[in-house]
Amino acid sequence: HRAKFNVGFYNSLVGLGREPGAVELDAFEVLNGVGADGVQHGAGPGALDNFWRSVENLTTAPGRNIYYFVSQASPLRKVHIRGQLRLSGPVGGGIYDWGYASGGFTADSKIDGGVEFGGQQQYCTRNAEIGDEAAYKHGAWSNVLIGSKGMYKSEAGQLAKETVIEHTERIAEKPYIMFEECENKYYLMIPRPEVGKRGVSWERYSNDIERVDFENVYVAEEGASSAAVINAKLAEGKHIVLTPGIYKISEPIIIGRSNAVILGLGLATVQPADGACYMDSLIFVRDGLEDVRIAGLMVQGGEAGTNALIKWGTRKSGSAENAGFLYDIFCRIGGDRDASMPEVRTNKMILINSSNVVGDNLWLWRAD
Repeated sequence: HRAKFNVGFYNSLVGLGREPGAVELDAFEVLNGVGADGVQHGAGPGALDNFWRSVENLTTAPGRNIYYFVSQASPLRKVHIRGQLRLSGPVGGGIYDWGYASGGFTADSKIDGGVEFGGQQQYCTRNAEIGDEAAYKHGAWSNVLIGSKGMYKSEAGQLAKETVIEHTERIAEKPYIMFEECENKYYLMIPRPEVGKRGVSWERYSNDIERVDFENVYVAEEGASSAAVINAKLAEGKHIVLTPGIYKISEPIIIGRSNAVILGLGLATVQPADGACYMDSLIFVRDGLEDVRIAGLMVQGGEAGTNALIKWGTRKSGSAENAGFLYDIFCRIGGDRDASMPEVRTNKMILINSSNVVGDNLWLWRAD
């Protein structure tokens, strides 16, 4: 489709194909605080307020540069950008004159024209590939490349530093939803674990993915799906998809079996219900479980408080071969409340007691 999308607050732009090439757009962009030409007219605030959005599983038009000026909680996953990815815009001449931007995350993606970090204070790129003549360039302070193909190009005198880790030690890519047009059916796709990964794998292993019929998936809805209902569906052996909305719960969501997936769409938010009592955690994963995956959630504190927003186990347990994974988990304490409202609280954002739990893009911050 020859369409261009502006990805706004609490928006997720997600393709429903098996791999990125199944859904092609002209472009997507985030240019809040920036001119339409991609130039920031004055360094601040620039992209500093551009949070809480995502783009996944799609391809953009050949030669089209993508302006994605964001700051945290705005991941790019499994995209094929057939131009350059620009993560910050210039405000004047010189290689350091970039508008403000405060970090982000890209994973399992191909960017043919390379990546211009610009004024990004810190940025993590995992398992990306860039074109043979392209480069990763600039950045304000710290750029981390994990299991990614392509060279980081340093400019003389620049302050930014790169950290390069050649391979991702262990990863299973984030679960996603596929629509199979010939069957008129949706499937939950659960990629298998990979060891020593370098670059993307969706071109090579697109068929080596567990495909779960939605008969085995419970699709939760805001207001209609309490924690008790979700827990009962998990106990039945179903995976959980949380559709966009705010899920106000009065008891914890408890994962008590191995091979369970909770996938949030559109930054689905889990928080205590109004008047809820203190809870040890909002989401709890029991000890000794294998291959549990929790993805795509905003988790918020409540007035009565919690010990942790997410608690994984009570002791060391779990194997490296069947690790658990947290993907795109954003925890927030009070970020949507003004000074006239009662304070919300938690002792910890995420408490991981079990062994072999992999965090793949977590943003844990008190105010925002």
